[in-house]
Amino acid sequence: MSLLSIFGCGRAKTPEYPADRLSARDGTEFTITFFKHASLAISVGGKYIYVDPVSANADYGALPKADVVLITHSHYDHLDVAAVEKLLAADSEILCDLGRSFRNELLHDASGQRRHAARLCEGRGRRGL
Repeated sequence: MSLLSIFGCGRAKTPEYPADRLSARDGTEFTITFFKHASLAISVGGKYIYVDPVSANADYGALPKADVVLITHSHYDHLDVAAVEKLLAADSEILCDLGRSFRNELLHDASGQRRHAARLCEGRGRRGL
């Protein structure tokens, strides 16, 4: 034990966010964690689904990796490329509507590069709805 650990220093705390634990009709328990605005997470059976991740709303680098990321549309307050990339594992799926809201949208990623929102889904073997 170090002197710093006695005072709570030196070890990063896992962020805490408001959450509700619920039961489905079949008795399956799941948790909905609310971050801010439309950003939330659903965890069930050790799987994690993130909806509309935005870096300003949560510390996604400190959260479990995503099994699924659902992006409802490509507005800045519903999609942040940097937040999505922090959540991705090799087998994560990204679900988004390639046919409508992502078609002509341009995003700015963390490096300042502009790229089409649809490529976030298409370019990594992810699928659109």
